[in-house]
Amino acid sequence: MIELSQVEIFSGFSSIVGIIFGFFLGSLMIITYFRNKDRNLLLMGIVMILISQPWWPYAITLMLFFAGGECLPLRMYIIIGLSLNIIVLILGVFVMTNLMWEDKVKLVMALTAIYGALYQALLFYAIFVDPSRFAILEGPLDVRYQSWLALCLFLNIMLAFIFAIFFFREARKSEKPEIRLKGTLYFISILLFAIGSILDALLQLSLILLVIVRILLTLSAFETYLAFVMPKWAKKLFLRKNFNRVETSEL
Repeated sequence: MIELSQVEIFSGFSSIVGIIFGFFLGSLMIITYFRNKDRNLLLMGIVMILISQPWWPYAITLMLFFAGGECLPLRMYIIIGLSLNIIVLILGVFVMTNLMWEDKVKLVMALTAIYGALYQALLFYAIFVDPSRFAILEGPLDVRYQSWLALCLFLNIMLAFIFAIFFFREARKSEKPEIRLKGTLYFISILLFAIGSILDALLQLSLILLVIVRILLTLSAFETYLAFVMPKWAKKLFLRKNFNRVETSEL
């Protein structure tokens, strides 16, 4: 019978916690959409729920292991972990473009769709033709993506990071402190996500490093939630002077 190390068990359980946390925050964003009808909130809520997809196989494998000692085969690992990845990228790019360059949405989305089609074609080849060329299992819970598939996953992260930089720059031009804060929070969230994802992909994680990576990814999700929902307590915390001014003017 296969035995799991402490690091693998913690990786599986922390993945389950992270998935639940992302689903909770995404659901809150979708609920907020129904209150104010901001389409960006709806789309980012979906992104928040799906962005943890690469860690779904960790959670599923852990549950299968404790249920009967089985593990996911490599092909299923790729399908569960990456099949919806491009949807996250497309929705994220659409929201960022819609917020920054509304007149360029069609052009940017056309280019994103071309990239997405190439990505999906490569993914289908990896899944149905020869998955061992693009990924290898390293233990029962972990997979190491390689070759062109690893490059595409890295490009996805870099594209999200580049759009976060542009959004940050555009937000800093605003005269409204709340908009500037949104840009800063979103940039920090993508930066934390990029660092956490790259560390998770490249390093052989010890228990301490794994804790750090999971904390970075959790903070990233929370920063995204704050950037788009901006609850009152967050405004009060980060914009005390301006928040008090608004509160006084409303009295």
